[in-house]
Amino acid sequence: MACEDITKLKRLLSLRERLVKQRAGYKSSLKEFSRILTLKNNKVLLGTQKTIISYLTKQIKVSEQNIDNNETFKNVFKLVISVKCVGRQTTFFIIQKLLRNSRHGVNFPHIVVLLLIPNSFGTSLRGNIRASHLANKKG
Repeated sequence: MACEDITKLKRLLSLRERLVKQRAGYKSSLKEFSRILTLKNNKVLLGTQKTIISYLTKQIKVSEQNIDNNETFKNVFKLVISVKCVGRQTTFFIIQKLLRNSRHGVNFPHIVVLLLIPNSFGTSLRGNIRASHLANKKG
């Protein structure tokens, strides 16, 4: 895999992640404003946020299409998505982890096994669910 392709894919994945976070922020603020304010008096405020949300949704789809159309990673994408219970978003996440850990010599099967471990295991004496130290941690 070429270094330029890896860099491009990393940037596309981080762009998509930022757009999703921004859209979630606008959705939550729109929900708060719509509860407090009336539509009749604040059409500009609420309408602008709805327009921004729809535009961000379109841009998320465009970035996903760019990720899907990357010829270098089509085989990796097909391989990862062939795993049972793994969808598009999980595939993007796994590919991002694979690219991040590729320079450390971590093999692909080990990453898939670690990503499919559930986030919790067993219970403590008080009945609370304990989190696994192998759980998916972002960052």
